[in-house]
Amino acid sequence: MILNRDSLVAWLWEHNSVHMPILTGRIEALAGLNAKQNEGAESYQVVNYGVGGHYTVHHDAIGNIRSTFNRVATFLIYLTDVAQGGLTVFPWIGVGVQPRRGRAALWYNLDRSGYRDDRVEHASCPVLLGDKWVINKWVYYGGQMNKVVCKANDPRAGIVQPVA
Repeated sequence: MILNRDSLVAWLWEHNSVHMPILTGRIEALAGLNAKQNEGAESYQVVNYGVGGHYTVHHDAIGNIRSTFNRVATFLIYLTDVAQGGLTVFPWIGVGVQPRRGRAALWYNLDRSGYRDDRVEHASCPVLLGDKWVINKWVYYGGQMNKVVCKANDPRAGIVQPVA
């Protein structure tokens, strides 16, 4: 049997720590998006991929629907270096992000019309040596009316952007 995902997951809410609202503020400053939980984004997802840990090709948007709660953007923060493996890859656009502590990546899951952009399907390659720890922050389409929705000509939509 082949699993599409082999990892451990936990959720962090902004009120769990004095540090979480600070992190949210940094994400908002870097991404130009409303990343506050219960306003424009989900809570934080912390993921650990041990040796062999992986996630097959998938998309962060929830189906190909135009919905308030669809994920317009993903902000991924790497918490650890990985000795070998663990690359985050985007096969449709030929981009890979090597996991390095402090590195982050931002990509837009929806196109300018609010529908899924299949170019940003991605995967986490198997960790061969070490551990991969990441934090995901998913930003909702509906919470971005003045940030993304009303900026339909923004050329950044659908492009993976390294931010750190």
